[in-house]
Amino acid sequence: MAVVSLLSMLNKPALAIEGPTPTPTQGSPTIYESNFKGNTVQAFSLLGTNLGVFCAPASPTGVAIDLEGNVYVASDKPGGYSILKFSTDGSNSIFADTDLKGPHALIFDRSGNLYVTNAVSDTIVKFTADGVGTVFADATAGLNNPVDMAFDAAGNLFVTNAYGGPVQTGSVLKFDPNGTGSVFAESGFRTAYGIAIDSTGNIYVSNFDGNTVEKFSSGGTDLGVFISSALQGPHGMIFDGAGNLYVANNGTCTIEEFSSTGAYLGVFASTDPGPHFLTLSTAAPTPSPAPPSITGQPSSLTVTVGQTATFTVRAIGSAPLSYQWRKNGVNINRATKATYKIATTSSDDGAVVSVVVQNAFGNAISDDAILTVKTPPIITMQPADVAVTVGETATFSVTVKGQTPFRYQWKKDRVDIDRATKPSYTTPPATLGDNGSRFSVVVTNSLGSATSDEATLTVQ
Repeated sequence: MAVVSLLSMLNKPALAIEGPTPTPTQGSPTIYESNFKGNTVQAFSLLGTNLGVFCAPASPTGVAIDLEGNVYVASDKPGGYSILKFSTDGSNSIFADTDLKGPHALIFDRSGNLYVTNAVSDTIVKFTADGVGTVFADATAGLNNPVDMAFDAAGNLFVTNAYGGPVQTGSVLKFDPNGTGSVFAESGFRTAYGIAIDSTGNIYVSNFDGNTVEKFSSGGTDLGVFISSALQGPHGMIFDGAGNLYVANNGTCTIEEFSSTGAYLGVFASTDPGPHFLTLSTAAPTPSPAPPSITGQPSSLTVTVGQTATFTVRAIGSAPLSYQWRKNGVNINRATKATYKIATTSSDDGAVVSVVVQNAFGNAISDDAILTVKTPPIITMQPADVAVTVGETATFSVTVKGQTPFRYQWKKDRVDIDRATKPSYTTPPATLGDNGSRFSVVVTNSLGSATSDEATLTVQ
């Protein structure tokens, strides 16, 4: 289960990043929402209209927008943890790929520094505008699976701990502008996830396992359950300028809308699988055409025959992206997703797998990945019958494929022949008593064995 977060709101550049949600003053407000399982970031108008997929990174979590309108997206893909930057000029790049381990929420402070919660390493890392990261807080400050963050008007940073508190059901920590941390709240939680702050400074926390939203005063007083209906695995939250609260409902793949008093206003929008985080902007960028760029190459794999081999590619570029996997340079039927799975057979050994990622503006071809399939011995050439005269020797041979090394044991009339342990066996000089003898071989490796057909020796 991935952890969740919600981001700041960009209605006025000076306050949109840090502090309570201001009233929109310009532009067309747009909600950006990440879908961890759907591998998309979607855009919605404040009327709930689905404006389409903004980008399609792998396992997206946090989303944030800087003062220039550039969009940042955290990718919580093991082996490819990163923060991607989608610029207003249409370009995209990796903003950071170090100091990240389970990145979740993203949020900017007034100085343009970007903060990220690392749910796996129990840290918050602070990045400068040029991508240099330093640890802002760690487990010694009380972090325990940190998820979401929100700044209040005074510049205090509030952080949800999914498993914090004395009974590990959640907590909220508060860091003042100097970075000094303290416990803000430790009660009212059942896996604390999303966090949002209203225009008067009240703080709201979503309970993923409790299916509620808890409300706290700015001083930390637990004001009780604010929402207890229509929620199923609530994750990130944001307020709009009118005071309405939007909640990413992970269990139903929806965004739910509530009034400033907690009244349920209905389903705001349906989302792709795994809705996580939200952010609001009045001046968000529309990326210019960007061809695909592969950020994570498929890896070569070694599996045992019959096991499933799974190849994955990570790519960025203007959505939608399409995928076509290839085996030995030939397109694979219906292999058109970012992940390709194959139930292996012995014939797949040595296959060269690659993928072409394409959109309306170009394509990118991945590096080749080699599939090695380990198999039990398979006899590809059986020993043949041999005819000799008395006094001559006879040679029997076998050809095998599969996982090396092989062990051989030749048999005469189904009895082991001493020291006959090579791919070929040559008999002693034949006698009439050898006429009609039958020779076979058992080939063994670490995965199994195979017995050859019997070959007959004729002695004249």
